[in-house]
Amino acid sequence: MKAEEEEFERVLESRAKAADGKLKVVDINKKESEVEVKELTTLSKVIEWVKESFPGLIHHRIPVSIC
Repeated sequence: MKAEEEEFERVLESRAKAADGKLKVVDINKKESEVEVKELTTLSKVIEWVKESFPGLIHHRIPVSIC
């Protein structure tokens, strides 16, 4: 999972670089917009940073399937 996140991060970084630091996004209502990328990081990195402040924290990834 972590490797997939890192690959996805590289793809997004290259897309943002090609589009002058912006990415096209679609919200939950299927509205398209363009946002400026200030910082991009993976969930794995965020969890590692949070665990530094909360050493007892346990993070579980639970797969969800859409029927």
